[in-house]
Amino acid sequence: MLVNKLNQLYKPDRLLYYIDVGEDDLARFSRGIIPDEIGKYTGSFGVYDYPGVFLIRSMARPVIGIEFRIGDGWQSA
Repeated sequence: MLVNKLNQLYKPDRLLYYIDVGEDDLARFSRGIIPDEIGKYTGSFGVYDYPGVFLIRSMARPVIGIEFRIGDGWQSA
């Protein structure tokens, strides 16, 4: 029997930095055009720091953001 342990891997606490965007920004993002406000952090701190589209329950539409591991120095970026 195979036991899937992927969900038991270490998952550090993360912080989502995001910007509110419109439909045009989402369409550009799907073509690989990342807003400068988010893009400047790409590749800065580790495996989580690549921009994506996120759905936040309390917001009415998707946002573009990037996740940082807590303590990775994102405050000084």
